[in-house]
Amino acid sequence: MSSMATPRVGTQATNRSRTGSVMQQHTDRGTKNAGNTTIRTSTALSTERLSIKGDVTMRSEEERDVTQDKHEVSDLPFYKQDQFSDVVLQVGGRKLYTCRALLAYNSPVMARILSSGSSKNKDLDLPEKEFEDVIELLAYIDPRVDYIITEQSAIALLPLAEEYEISELKRLCEQTIVHSFKRMKRGKRHGPIPADINLEYLHIADKYEFSGLRNIVIDEFVNNEDARTIKCLLESQLISEHVKLTVLDKKVEKVHFELDKERRERTAIEDKLGDYGHRRYRKS
Repeated sequence: MSSMATPRVGTQATNRSRTGSVMQQHTDRGTKNAGNTTIRTSTALSTERLSIKGDVTMRSEEERDVTQDKHEVSDLPFYKQDQFSDVVLQVGGRKLYTCRALLAYNSPVMARILSSGSSKNKDLDLPEKEFEDVIELLAYIDPRVDYIITEQSAIALLPLAEEYEISELKRLCEQTIVHSFKRMKRGKRHGPIPADINLEYLHIADKYEFSGLRNIVIDEFVNNEDARTIKCLLESQLISEHVKLTVLDKKVEKVHFELDKERRERTAIEDKLGDYGHRRYRKS
C-alpha cells in the first residue's frame, strides 16, 4: 500500500482528478446551501452538479447521458477487456474490467470477496455504487493511470475507501481535504468561513473520524461571531451530538476566557488610576 502514496506517471488520466476543489468553488461562487445539504461537483464532468442529502446522490437523466458519452470515448484501461482483465465489475448495468489480484492487493475486503467460493465467476456486482466513483477507485489502484487526488475526488472516494478498508487511500483523502481547508483559510483571521461550508467539512470529519480536520473546523465555529453559525450547527442532522457538544463547550470556554481577560484589563486600569490619584493626593 505504501507504494501508492505518491502520484504515478502513466499514459492516461481521469477527468475528475483535473478539476478544482468543490468546496472552494462553492465558496468562490458565494453559493449558500442548507445546513443539512452537501453540494459537490462531479469530476467526471466539470459542469455536472451533485446534490447530496446525507448519503443519497441525485443526478438528472440528462447529466447521466452526457457523463456516459464522455466516458465511452475515454481511453482508460478498464473500459475494455484485455489480456490482463480477469474480473468484470457490474456497476449500474455497465461493465468495467480489471484484475482480481489488483483489487485483492489494495483491499482486504475485496480479497475476502474474491477468494470466496461464490465469486469464482468473472462478474462482481457492485450494487448502489456510482459508476463514476468506481472509475475513480480503479484509476487510483491501477498503475497504468496517472492519477492525482483532488479534494472533490477525495470526497467521492472516501465512502469506497471506508467500505473496502483501503487505509492508505483514506489517509490520502484526509490529507487532501485538510490541505484544501487550510488553503481556503490562508491569510484570513479565525472565523470568517461561512457556516454552511464549515458544516460540509465538519460532516466529513465527523463521519470518517478525521480528528485533525475536526479540530480546525471546530476552531472556525468557535471563533465565528455570527450567532447564526451555532444555530446552523445545532439544527444540522449530519453532525453527531458529541461534536455539537464539543463546539458548545469550546464556545463557552472562549466566552469565559474573554470575560476573564476583560476583568483583568479593567482591574489593571483601575489600579493605575488608583495609584495616580494616590500620588496626586500625597503631593497636594
